[in-house]
Amino acid sequence: MFKVPTPPYDPGDVLRRCLRGERPFLLDGACDADGLGRFSFAGCDPDDGVVVRRADAAMALPLLEAAQRRWTVGPVDDKPWPLAVGYLGYDLGEELVARPAGRRFSSVDDLELPVCDFARYPAIWRWDRKERRGEVLAHDAQAAEKLLQRLQRTPPPLAPIGASAPLWQISDDEYRGRVGRVLEYLRAGDAYQVNLSHRVTSRLDESGMISLYLALRQKAPAPLGMFLQTPTATLASNTPELFLRVERGGPKSLGGPGWIVETRPIKGTRGRGRDAEEDRRLATELEGSTKDAAEHLMIVDLLRNDLGVVAELGSVEVSGFQRRVELPTVHHLVSTVRARVADGVGLARMLAATFPGGSVTGAPKLRAMEIIDELEGVRRGPYCGALGWLGPGARLDLALGIRTGVWRGGELSWAVGGGIVADSDPDEELAETRVKAQALMAVVGG
Repeated sequence: MFKVPTPPYDPGDVLRRCLRGERPFLLDGACDADGLGRFSFAGCDPDDGVVVRRADAAMALPLLEAAQRRWTVGPVDDKPWPLAVGYLGYDLGEELVARPAGRRFSSVDDLELPVCDFARYPAIWRWDRKERRGEVLAHDAQAAEKLLQRLQRTPPPLAPIGASAPLWQISDDEYRGRVGRVLEYLRAGDAYQVNLSHRVTSRLDESGMISLYLALRQKAPAPLGMFLQTPTATLASNTPELFLRVERGGPKSLGGPGWIVETRPIKGTRGRGRDAEEDRRLATELEGSTKDAAEHLMIVDLLRNDLGVVAELGSVEVSGFQRRVELPTVHHLVSTVRARVADGVGLARMLAATFPGGSVTGAPKLRAMEIIDELEGVRRGPYCGALGWLGPGARLDLALGIRTGVWRGGELSWAVGGGIVADSDPDEELAETRVKAQALMAVVGG
């Protein structure tokens, strides 16, 4: 491993410098909410990858696990080291959850994107927010030098965002009606909770996506943000939610060194107040909401069960249950679920047991996904999938693809949603999606 110090560049500037290369990315710890945003990573010019289309979804996880093993070469330090960066599309869940049960989804795949798209980068830039330290990490001197030369160049000028007025793809009444239909399913006993979303779209050139993302990270910085330009689409995300992290060590309660898997579901949201008094009122309202508490508990229980499939017996634990976490535009309720990984469990089994994330499906997972497929009518693509990196050994760090926009063919699609439970109110659910979309709307002028 080659490690070369760099000046303390701003991560957004590093991304701009990488735009001249192929498949540029930024994994962006733009804020350190809930202790998740310490590190940022950037790079370009991958030399290997795994891309799997929906028709071949059954091959995705075995191919990805084999690639992770192939890409793991030589010792690395204890800090995060992304070998490969990319995403898993939500619709991979059809293969993992629905097909084993003999079910099929019927919604329209209008984005037509891969369900798995990861690329290996021979060199990446890593920024440690805590230590204020930047460095290039590379497999060899040649790869390190190539990235260093890019970082030393002047960033290209930014194009204007140039987005058209954002348009919701269904009316408010139709969304309320879909919430009402979910409530009927809940009363009939089909499910306990369903995460329902709808889209807003805007037309813009691809050159405007970087400006949109940089404006978004200023307006609503997130601990697990992402910008990724692939040959088929450009992704921009300011997600705050950790889907899955696997790392060495972990709390003493889980036995010390060993592979530990962790997820941090978010359920329960309120906007930030216009002043301190209103902000406190909204925070108190969230913490006292029985509806949000029920929603949160259901998903924590679902994720305990998911991790239990790949955990050592008796090692699943919940910490910091239903704590309130502040972000610049919202308050969230968050819990941490951890477990010690059982012997012999690799990437494929880990993801097969946990994907898609329970907080973007509902419970029980399969029936919730069927209701989502029926009512949303279009495939979600990278939205509500998993975004992030694979590291050496069993390491991975994947965020949940909420607050995530997908640019393809001149159009940006941005979906927002929320969990529907038995006492949900359609008007309140609609209002929650507007809160979650407000940062994007402010950036594009909606």
